[in-house]
Amino acid sequence: MNAGCHRVRIFLLCVSVAIAVYAVLVVNVYRQGEIRKTEKADVIVVLGAAQWNGKPSPMFQARLDRAYVLYQNGVAPFIFITGGIGEGATLSDSHIGKEYLINTGIDEYVILTEEKSRTTWQNLNQVKKVLSDKKLNSILLVSHDFHILRAKKMAQDLGMEAHASSVRTNHALSKFGFVVREAALYAFYLLFKI
Repeated sequence: MNAGCHRVRIFLLCVSVAIAVYAVLVVNVYRQGEIRKTEKADVIVVLGAAQWNGKPSPMFQARLDRAYVLYQNGVAPFIFITGGIGEGATLSDSHIGKEYLINTGIDEYVILTEEKSRTTWQNLNQVKKVLSDKKLNSILLVSHDFHILRAKKMAQDLGMEAHASSVRTNHALSKFGFVVREAALYAFYLLFKI
């Protein structure tokens, strides 16, 4: 066997291993979102998902609605909404989310916000800073099923006791696209911690 053929086989083997590892990540991202056990925590943390013209986007509203139900069921005494000001917006996601929850009847004094972040990593860093000052540590993350695995890992890496309550993505084709993207982001996070 010549050296060129050997290199091609090694290359194909490496590509095959990478594809297999990625497939395992896709399955893990998908399966993590299916876990429906809810733990009590110090704070329910709603990860932002954009606002449209002063109203929560449908994904963000679903997360806020889940937080509302969890809060009403006594899962945590506080709700922390994350999300900064998106491109072209004048108000932050967290501001819009807080208004939305206040309009559902939740007392504004139990709602914490941060308005500086634009990514999940930034969201959770801000959460950690605020909660450390308040001596709160355990969090119940609220996000979509495809997002929970990476968000939970990031929170744990920041030293928080993280649990999750995922919002189900109902449209199968959309969910598949989100899961594939999220698996790549999770792999990137594991490799580079950003």
